[in-house]
Formats: sequence, structure tokens, C-alpha cells
Amino acid sequence: MKHPSSIAGALAIALLAAAAAAQGPLLPTEAWSFHEPGPYAPGSADWDDGNVQVTNPLGGAAITVHHFGVMWFPADDAGSLLAAKGPFPLVVFAHGRFQSGPFVGQNHKQATYLLQHLASWGCVAASVNLDVVGQYSSPAAIPQRGELINKTVTFLRSTPSIAKSIDFTRILLIGHSRGGEGVFAAVQQTPWFADSIRGVSAIAPTNFMSYSVPANAFVIYGSQDGDVNNGMPIQLYDHTSSQFVKGFRFIEGANHFFFTDAITFGSEGTPILTREQHHEIARTYFATWASAMDFGDRPSLIRIAGDVEIAWSAPFAIHRIYNDPDRLVIDDFEQAPPNPFQNSLGGTNALSTLIGPAEKPLDTSTSSSFFHATKGLVAQWQTPSVLRSDLGAEQDVRGYAFVSVNVLQKYNAPLNPTGEAQIFELALHDSSGASASLFSTDLAPWPYPATLTPGTSPKKSVLKTFRFPLAAFAAQNSQLDLTKIRDVVVLFGATPTGDAAIDDLCFTQ
Repeated sequence: MKHPSSIAGALAIALLAAAAAAQGPLLPTEAWSFHEPGPYAPGSADWDDGNVQVTNPLGGAAITVHHFGVMWFPADDAGSLLAAKGPFPLVVFAHGRFQSGPFVGQNHKQATYLLQHLASWGCVAASVNLDVVGQYSSPAAIPQRGELINKTVTFLRSTPSIAKSIDFTRILLIGHSRGGEGVFAAVQQTPWFADSIRGVSAIAPTNFMSYSVPANAFVIYGSQDGDVNNGMPIQLYDHTSSQFVKGFRFIEGANHFFFTDAITFGSEGTPILTREQHHEIARTYFATWASAMDFGDRPSLIRIAGDVEIAWSAPFAIHRIYNDPDRLVIDDFEQAPPNPFQNSLGGTNALSTLIGPAEKPLDTSTSSSFFHATKGLVAQWQTPSVLRSDLGAEQDVRGYAFVSVNVLQKYNAPLNPTGEAQIFELALHDSSGASASLFSTDLAPWPYPATLTPGTSPKKSVLKTFRFPLAAFAAQNSQLDLTKIRDVVVLFGATPTGDAAIDDLCFTQ
């Protein structure tokens, strides 16, 4: 196994004692190594719960469903579950609605690359076949997927030969497409998950039901997605409760079906990334996410959702959104009634020379390229412009690690030069007048919206999180007093014109 220690900025996760490693599940390791196979040989076995009943998507009497799937696990030399190293955390995987043969009846095997990988890192990973409810187009049968996911956990718990090797207090749910929304349905339906589930994860999920679930969440979505091409994954992420850690990755060049083993869908066009690159992204993110879930390591969970750096095989353009519930919100731009000149702390916003600043929904009612289920500050500039947020009183921010803001460029806006990155500056001022500032380029590009989607897919302006380390401000100016921060300033002027949206200006862990 490779451990490229020279990678700048790589963050270690779950750095536990060597004794913990001997327990078996998800060995603590550096985040970047999770894209490689783990220390266990994966084995598999079919499971079959016979016929079960779920609610009828069309109403009326319940429908009967054959409840079955395949389970991957750390295996011994004979290919059997390596019970001696357990109990292992449980992953349940829910596939999407793939109706083209020969996939019907076999769709639960269309993420074998991912389940094998999770098993190699010390998970029991069970897929569940959802093709019977997949026959329903409208309604989308999302709650029924949740029922079958929950029945999968119940079946495994009630099967002694399996249950003895699983720790049912460490559960991670992962789904793709309608199955991605299905895992959110499972949490919505089952109160006992509050004590058992460590997180939900989804690849390009739908959002028919607009769930807001009480769970840590992680969502990935490709710019080339020609199936769920309407921004639903962004909306589902936004709806997820902000009281939990959650992360979102918008992946330039990824499509919908290359996240499966073999399925293609001609109308979504040609992806920029290869299928193996799609697999590498999914394997790495979800094994890394599962590790944090496994150990309940909240600092690691925060770093994965927010900042973790990974040594990819190619320079993927991946843009992140991040939410830490342990935060001091300066402005979420959701005043009621809307008032861009007042912030969430009760202080005032000075919006010097910004053109038409307004708090608006960042959805298609505001712009054809916005797909977020949240509100933000929408504004333009043609000269150096300032958002100065007076905090209303001195704030001691030493208990936080970052000042964070979400921003996007508006696609096809005349003031945003097509295809060009923008630059902004963020400054902290204390009550004595000392200040320090950093540029967005100190962290990452602020990219022009991805234009890689095929003609059938709308272009998407997606928020991106910039987290500026408070330690870097203090290092720049030793006179800056982090116990007496009085205002936070976002300056637009490094690039001469722009059309942008801003959301969730806050101090975070």
C-alpha cells in the first residue's frame, strides 16, 4: 500500500492507537490511501429474505416484494466471513432505477466495485434489490425503497450467523439515483436510526420527496449527469438538516451511469471522466467517509466533509460544499422579511458599490442556472465592491478554526467573463482597527460554472465553500485580536466585474 507522505495538505483521519487497528474494521489510515484496496480479501454471499410486504406506491393494499441481495465482507482463506476480526460496521447499498436488460433483477450487483472495496477495508456491505419497486415511474416509489432498506437491516439483525459479525450501532447507508434518495427515506422512516446510523451518502440522488433528515450526509454529483440532470442532488443536500455535518462534491466531467459497474445511457452524452475514474472517486470518498462513521471521530468527519485532500490518479476538478453545525453564523442571508443590510447576528451589512444586492432564493425562480434549495445574497459589481458585515459586538472566535463562506458565479452573466475564474478577498477586523486578509486564490480557484454538461442538461451555478484558517489571519498580523473581532469583510475587486451569489458567512470548526 502506498502512503505518499510528501503530498502537501493531506489530512490524517482517525489516527487511533495501534491496538485499535487490530480490532479489524476500517483500519485507521491517511485519507488518501482509501482509494487503494484495504487489508482484507473481500468475499461475498447471496442473501434471501423471501417475500415481504411494502406499502403500495399507488395506494390500497400492500404489495409483495421478493427481498434479496448480495453481501460483501472481509473473508478468511476459505472465502467465509472473517468473524474473528469483527464485529464490523454495516453498509447497506441501494441501487437506482435501471430498466434496460439485462439489468432488471440484477441491479443490486451494479456497484460491486464499491461494495468489494468497502469489504476490503473492513465493512460488511449488503446490497438490496429494488427492481420490483423500480417498475413504478410516477409516483417514484421512494418511500418503498426506504422500507426495503430498513427491512434489510432487520433481516441481517435477525440472522444469527450474520448478526454476530456486525456492529449494528455503526451503520452507513449509500445509494445511487432513486436509491440515493431511498437511503434518506430509510432514515426518515425509522426512529431507531438516531442511535445506530453514522451517516447517509448518495451518488446523484433524486429529490422527489424533499426529505430533511437528522443525519450526517455526504452527496456527490457530476456535471455531465444526463439522467438526474435537474439539480435534484443539490436540493436534497440543501434540505438535509444543518444540525449535522454534511458535505457535497460537484464533480466536473462525471455523469450518472458510469458510477455503476457497466450501465450506459446514451441520451446523457459522453462523460469527460472514464468509468474507472468514476469508480475511483466513489471508492475513495465512501471508504473515507465510512472510516469516520466507523470510529465516530467527529474531527475527522469534519475534515472529510470540509477539507480532506486526496492523491487522485488524475487532477479531477471537484468543488465542495460543506456544513458544520458547530458554527457562529454571521449571515445566512435569510432574514424575514428579506433585508440584505442586516445580518444574522443583528448587526448591519454595508454593501459599498455592490449593484442591486438582494436576499433571494438561489433556485430557478431567481436564475435559470441556480438549483439550490436555500437563499443567499445576489449582487453584481463593476468596480471594487465590499460586503462589510458588522458583528454588532466584539466576538471571541478563538473557539473556531475557520471563517467560511459559500459563493458561486452566475452562469452566462455578462459581468462574469466566460470561462474565467473570479477572485475575492476576505478580511477580519478587530475592535481596535487591526486587520488581516486572505484571497480566495490562497485556497482554491473560484471557477466559472462548469460548461461540460450536454445540451440536454441545464448549466448549473453551484455554490463552493471557501474555509479560511483563522490561524493564517493571526500569522499575517500578530496585532489582530481574535477575542475582539468586530467585522468581517468580503471584497470583490481583484477581478473588475462579476455577478455572484453568497451564502452562509460564518465561523466554523
